[in-house]
Amino acid sequence: MNRITQYYKASFNGLSGTVWALGLMMFINRLGTLILPFLTLYTTQELDWSKSQAGISIGFYGVGGLLGALVGGWLVDRFGVYRVMFFSLISSGMAYLSLQFLTNYYVFTTWLFITALLADILRPAVMTSVSHVTDQHTRTRGISLMRMAFNLGFAIGPAVGGLLIAWSDYYWIFIIDGGTCLLASVFLWKYLSKLKKYKHAYSEKKSMANGGRSVFTDGPFMMLMICSIVMLVSFFQLLFTLPLYLKEVMLFNEGMVGYFFAINGAMVFIFEMPLVHTVETKWKLFPAMTVGSLMIGLALIGLLLPLQAIILLSIYMLLVSIGEIISFPFITSTAIRRAKPENIGTYMGITSMMFSVAFIVAPIIGTQLIESFGYDTSWLFLGILGILGGLGFIYVRVLFEQKSVKN
Repeated sequence: MNRITQYYKASFNGLSGTVWALGLMMFINRLGTLILPFLTLYTTQELDWSKSQAGISIGFYGVGGLLGALVGGWLVDRFGVYRVMFFSLISSGMAYLSLQFLTNYYVFTTWLFITALLADILRPAVMTSVSHVTDQHTRTRGISLMRMAFNLGFAIGPAVGGLLIAWSDYYWIFIIDGGTCLLASVFLWKYLSKLKKYKHAYSEKKSMANGGRSVFTDGPFMMLMICSIVMLVSFFQLLFTLPLYLKEVMLFNEGMVGYFFAINGAMVFIFEMPLVHTVETKWKLFPAMTVGSLMIGLALIGLLLPLQAIILLSIYMLLVSIGEIISFPFITSTAIRRAKPENIGTYMGITSMMFSVAFIVAPIIGTQLIESFGYDTSWLFLGILGILGGLGFIYVRVLFEQKSVKN
């Protein structure tokens, strides 16, 4: 036990106080992550929309996130990380609070799009902040710490939210989501004002002169993003179609769905830093991403096994959580390595945008497949996507090696 404790501590060594403060800000912000796991249920159960309507509406949330990530990266390179984060937290907090008053399909979907745009401006700013306050030896673990903070909030928030919905009403998901954004902005203002000094003097010409490249002409990097999207479409079923499966097939209530998400968040929170520390010291980046993607795909295919529900869901949760842990941080870390100081915000924006593209496609594909072919066929198809994403990372590694980029 002492050796385990010492190893766990070692995985956190070298991280600065600013990184920890950023992680705490993200934890506060993500305590309110209730929109995503309950939005499908809210729109189908409370607003009486069809599954296809719910999937399209959530897809618009993804489109907003996509544009927000792109705009966020552009803003970071020109105005610095602090201003961008503060604006995103304040504006998205107000937007989340107002969603509870909208019921019309078109109005709700439009405002959901705007809310996601404002919220996802934050992501490139946070990841760029991590690159400022870490070095090459602590960067991936700094990224993992942000994800740990995210997942700890994700472990607590949905569990509490599910209970509040079961006991009261769905409006709590909007109040908590908006309130935690505003609270995180107060924390940023009080404890992270030192980030104001990190201002980017953006210059594409300077970047190119320093041996950099335009992200839009960086072929190997864009292929990395495509393979990541394929893998993420498989992973994001955890957020969009799994709640429907748990509700309709497993007969879970909202409180039980919340606990299901809490288990995922708790597993990632507990095991991410030690696993990333191990992978970082003993593996290379692309093998880690490959194995992680394969595990995510196999997790969905595993839902077809003729096992008891508790065993089936345990296998799924184990595979998808470990797959997420050993693939996601290294995608971002690879993007940071690929960028130059003058355009790192743009690279982080494209990386965040990649997540948003998958966020758009995943609910639309998932809900349409379920309505047309049922759950079993959907899990098989979506699981194969995860496997294809893992195989794609093998090809991308070859492209990176041809360009003499450390992998």
